[in-house]
Amino acid sequence: MMPRYLVVFVLAWVIAQGAKYILEIRKDKSAKFKRIITESGGMPSSHSSVVIALATLVGLHEGVYSSIFGLAFVFAMIVIYDSMKVRFSNGIQAQRINEIIEKQNLKIKKVRVVKGHTPLEVAVGSVIGIFIGYTAFLLGL
Repeated sequence: MMPRYLVVFVLAWVIAQGAKYILEIRKDKSAKFKRIITESGGMPSSHSSVVIALATLVGLHEGVYSSIFGLAFVFAMIVIYDSMKVRFSNGIQAQRINEIIEKQNLKIKKVRVVKGHTPLEVAVGSVIGIFIGYTAFLLGL
């Protein structure tokens, strides 16, 4: 059997990405499955759901005063900070650079836009993560 933390990781990712796909396809019927599943950003944050699910399960199994929970919590905060602050800012900068390239008719390749997450996307992803981690704990994983 797959280790419990891998099960929770996969469940949190699949549920968050599935929700992201459903929400996106309702907005844009022509949206591509592969693009929605593989690109970063969007509602909900699968980054948040995965790291919070793991931290929740670790906290419930090992206790919130354990070293491993401290590690899981710090890891979760770093991932969430990166997705909300660093990648979000990088995405905005990339969009602006591409606008300049277009307006100036520059003959250079546009930069790849990597989207980050808004606080709401992170919050919803975190709620999903708590739910998955707690449910896994109740099911004996």
